[in-house]
Amino acid sequence: MTAYPHLTHVPNPDDAGRPGMVRAIGAVGLVLGSLGVLAAPFLAMKLVGTGNGVGQFLRSPQAAWMIASTVASCALSVLLIIAATGCLQLRRWGRRLMILYSIGALVLGIGGGYFYLRWLGILGNTPAGQRGVAAWLQLTGWIFSLIFAIWALYGMTRPHAREAFESGPPIDEA
Repeated sequence: MTAYPHLTHVPNPDDAGRPGMVRAIGAVGLVLGSLGVLAAPFLAMKLVGTGNGVGQFLRSPQAAWMIASTVASCALSVLLIIAATGCLQLRRWGRRLMILYSIGALVLGIGGGYFYLRWLGILGNTPAGQRGVAAWLQLTGWIFSLIFAIWALYGMTRPHAREAFESGPPIDEA
């Protein structure tokens, strides 16, 4: 049975029993990681087919980076699912993995954003390899992953979150 606090109860912000930010990061991370794994087969679509876009992609100087980042993005999505599961259960390893994911996602996001902007022809003297709505949607994905990585790194490094993970999962009193 779940015990609800009295209606006039004001939660103590220093109480590390059930940190809301950690739970929110875990829940959003679980959704984003699942979407990343589900989208993984579609990331390789630029490598198949006989159209002009495939040849242009494979001949571009950014092709090696884009292939490597596709594989790394899929690996980070799996890591995010594992880390988010640990965060939702307030396991110490979940916090460590979420910090590791955040750092990896920041490195990949900054590098990927740079190369993707070059692929779009916005940065540098590189001719535009791809234009259109699909390219901008993918760039938006990079931006959202950067925002989530910054939020997760911020949330996991707060003293309140650290205390919550050190005390472990809360025990419900009946």
